[in-house]
Amino acid sequence: AASAGGGVWSTTNGTSWTTNTDTQPDIAMGSVTVDPTNASYVFAGTGEDNSCLDCYFGDGVLESTDGGSVWTLSNPGAIFTGVDIASVVVEPGASSISTTTVLAGTSSGLFVSTNGGNTWAKEAGTGWVSGNVYSVVINPLTTPNITIYAGVGSVGVEESTTNGTSWTTLSGVPAFSAAGRPTIALAIAPNASPALTVLYASLGSTSGYGGMYKSVNGGSAWTKFTNCTGSATTGCVPYFTADAYAYDGTNSDTGGD
Repeated sequence: AASAGGGVWSTTNGTSWTTNTDTQPDIAMGSVTVDPTNASYVFAGTGEDNSCLDCYFGDGVLESTDGGSVWTLSNPGAIFTGVDIASVVVEPGASSISTTTVLAGTSSGLFVSTNGGNTWAKEAGTGWVSGNVYSVVINPLTTPNITIYAGVGSVGVEESTTNGTSWTTLSGVPAFSAAGRPTIALAIAPNASPALTVLYASLGSTSGYGGMYKSVNGGSAWTKFTNCTGSATTGCVPYFTADAYAYDGTNSDTGGD
């Protein structure tokens, strides 16, 4: 678990939790993931990419090769200093940490490492090379190239069917203006066929909740779910993925970010 201001925590029994990141340079976390091929490899992105006034900046990617007992910081050339890392994904199949491919969705674009975090390069998408990448998901079952989806602020959802070599902006999912500090959260149900991949996209901003969208054909077409209002709880989705999602007055709540 990546905590907003307390580092990375782990549990082996669901009851007691421990952390070994207290001495790291930055323990404001934005994401954490485990290598699906080797559970000993854990990667965590620092920085809270939530556009909040009390959020702390990031300082790199924390990496562990022993299941979280010992951590090192990857920030070559200070490339991630002051950058918030909202999403970290590991591509499966590598035989060693030196050949592991890691994707980092950050407030300064999408970064890729093909050597376990030793070096990083920025992906040049469709006009969003420096865009805020809030969420990254992959379909590792697609061959010969892994399909990657990225939720990019003020752009929408980007797709690469060539493992990052080229990108396409998917239609059907609206983007938010930069003034609204847009947020896009993605989820995926992998399928061997890109045309049948199920995707979910939750959109929100300080201007209000944008809604939850679903695609059953790899992003070619999207359907918006009905938002829950009043006492409704079935056949709809709750309000979330917005800066003030708990305090927007929709359900007579009060407060602020």
